[in-house]
Amino acid sequence: MKTTPQRTEIARFLKRARNHPSALEIYGRISQKFPNMSFATVYNNLKMLAEKGRIKTLDLDPQKTRFDPDVSKHHHIICLKCGKIEDIRRKYRIKTAVPKKCRYTALSNTVHFYGICAGCKKKSGRRRTKKTAGGKNK
Repeated sequence: MKTTPQRTEIARFLKRARNHPSALEIYGRISQKFPNMSFATVYNNLKMLAEKGRIKTLDLDPQKTRFDPDVSKHHHIICLKCGKIEDIRRKYRIKTAVPKKCRYTALSNTVHFYGICAGCKKKSGRRRTKKTAGGKNK
């Protein structure tokens, strides 16, 4: 794998990113430094980095793949309102009875939790407090 300035910058950006960015988000940031770089360059580099096992792809949204620079075993929690994705570092034991019962050899597993993040919860709480007893906004 040949190292290019673009590939180096993509890897550097991903390493600092905590939001599991999409290819389009990465392109938007990297293209500021490399204005002649195409979206295809970013996408192909991300695909190659994933194939080499240097990053993980998160296919949580059918319209947008996100990328995770942390290839260690961990889980994710996703906000159903804003789409924020956070890593869960705590180790949970995942029972292997299901694959055995189905006559599968489990190679890996991924667990995703879904909920409402603190920021969205706080925003929705503020909206509720602005309503009068009759249910109309003040």
